[in-house]
Amino acid sequence: METFFIRSWRAVAFRGLAALAFGLAALVWPSVTIASLVVVFGTYALADGVLAISGATHQRRPGHAWMLAFEGVVGVAAGLAAVLWTGATLVALVRLVALWALVTGAFEVGLAARLRQRLPVAKWLGAAGVASLGLGALMFAWPGATIAVLTLLLAGYALLFGTVMLALALFLRRIEHPSTEPEASVRHARPV
Repeated sequence: METFFIRSWRAVAFRGLAALAFGLAALVWPSVTIASLVVVFGTYALADGVLAISGATHQRRPGHAWMLAFEGVVGVAAGLAAVLWTGATLVALVRLVALWALVTGAFEVGLAARLRQRLPVAKWLGAAGVASLGLGALMFAWPGATIAVLTLLLAGYALLFGTVMLALALFLRRIEHPSTEPEASVRHARPV
């Protein structure tokens, strides 16, 4: 399981980049209409879902990849629902995003819990899951949020989630490709 997770560092990095792009887009255009926000969220959820499924399908030994694959399917379904359901009201969008955040957060925390003993960097995945759960809980508790508040919530979440996922990807890459060469400063040091 941990080998599969380590080898999927590229998919984790792309998920982080997609989240950062979504968060920055939401901050740059804070006065978006509900239709624009639905399309932007739908695009992000689709990309995140596809990348999660991609990470799950690159496992050499089947086993626990179903958690990541299920998270991806939920993301794709939420993305398609958001894009195809363009007439959604703000409350419907809030509920959709909240449900997506709770489901993906639960699976991220669950996967991190399964990996924590064998892969210490799984705490980063757990942190991303906690951020997702926090977003979902906030959105369910505050369904009447204005479009500006919803945009800021989503932007803040996406920037936090993206940063955590990129950090996780870097740690996973270091585990998969440990540096065998000494640091440049040591290699080029002259004897005194």
